[in-house]
Formats: sequence, structure tokens, C-alpha cells
Amino acid sequence: MGRSFHRAGRNPPDALATADDRDRVDIGRRFPAGRDPGATTEPDRSTVLVLSTAADGRGEWLRAGEALSAVLLEATVGGLSTCPLTHMTELRQGREIIRDLLPDHGFPQALIRVGTTEKKSAPRQTPRRPVESVFSVGRRRIPH
Repeated sequence: MGRSFHRAGRNPPDALATADDRDRVDIGRRFPAGRDPGATTEPDRSTVLVLSTAADGRGEWLRAGEALSAVLLEATVGGLSTCPLTHMTELRQGREIIRDLLPDHGFPQALIRVGTTEKKSAPRQTPRRPVESVFSVGRRRIPH
């Protein structure tokens, strides 16, 4: 008790979204903290891509992960913002709903939200822990 989030191995409080960050994007959900009634957001013009495979085994999962990585990197190089939505494919029921919507009834592995962001207001960078505080080789810590 009494330890900070950071010392307890959790996210530091300053890593959470601020009210300004929250008000930048309308995510279609209201949280208990509410939002600034004077805040304006841009309409959501993003697109959701479905990454699917013809079969659903370990090999397909690996290739889907490789494809997801390639899509995220290419989108970033192209100046697009991305947000993987893998939580929607983690449970069988969610995967079945998505699969029924696909024209080829493939096996959905991930959804990826892709769009652009306003150039005028970049979000603040979240704080990072020093590498040596979270990574070690063998029994030795990485030197400062």
C-alpha cells in the first residue's frame, strides 16, 4: 500500500490520456469523467480493414501477425494513423459475427482502424520507462 503505480509495476498516472487528448477524437462512447462541453472534434473518417485468413491454424496466425506488422508499417510510412482492434477477434462469438459479414467467410484475425489525424494538434508523447528498468539479460541488468 502507499506505493506509486510506477513502483508497483503499473502504468504511471501521467501515462493516461488527458482530458485534452480525450477531447481530440470522438470515439462514440461516454466515460464517467465526461468531456468538455465546448470541445469540438473532427468527424471520424477512418476505415476499418479486416485481416482474415483462409484457414485458422497456427501457421495462419503467424502469417496474420506478419501481415498485421506489414500493414501497420506501410500505413505509417504513408502518413496514416492506425489502431489494431484485435480485442474484437479474441472471442469466438466476435469472430463469428465478423466472419458472417465477410464476402468469402474467411477467418478474421484482426481489425485495423486506418485514417488520418489533424496535423495541427499532435497528441503528447507518453512517458517511457528507462529500458534498464524493464529489460535484463541473464541475471545482469543492462548498464545505464
